[in-house]
Amino acid sequence: MSKSRGDEWYTPRWLVNALGPFDLDPAAPARSHWTATRCYTKADDGLRLPWNGRVFLNPPYSEPQPWVERLIEHGNAIALFFVRTDTKWMQQTLGVADAAFLLRGRIPFVDIEERKSGTPAAASILLAFGENNVKAIREAQKLGAIDGQLLFTLKYLERFVPTPRENDTGADLGFNKLAAD
Repeated sequence: MSKSRGDEWYTPRWLVNALGPFDLDPAAPARSHWTATRCYTKADDGLRLPWNGRVFLNPPYSEPQPWVERLIEHGNAIALFFVRTDTKWMQQTLGVADAAFLLRGRIPFVDIEERKSGTPAAASILLAFGENNVKAIREAQKLGAIDGQLLFTLKYLERFVPTPRENDTGADLGFNKLAAD
């Protein structure tokens, strides 16, 4: 992260449009912004206010932990972060997100007037919370609106794979029935 830029890394409209629409952006640069129908600014303190509906979150990267906790609590969102898999907050988030999308290349972030304002020194990741947000990422990828790798988390995959019962010793394959005959 550039020290001169601080937390002023605004998501380009094309990326939000590829994944949206969103009901709320709790960390927007302006109350009327392209990221969501309703936006909270730094002055509003989006961590304090209620989060409703489908959320898009590009949080202040200088202190992501409280945003991560709120994101996990809400559970219906797509969040954009720099890829920082070595951090406690990223490991915590990856443990409860439904999917992670590793964006190919670096996102050309924009300023408040939507002019390209630089490319960060780190790659970015989209984290999906909730089936509808996983589907939005998959659809955007299928349409070619975003490029990268979609990775499903264990939390997501466990919905589709039955978990072994406590007394289950593995696949039976009918041998126990044959032995009893």
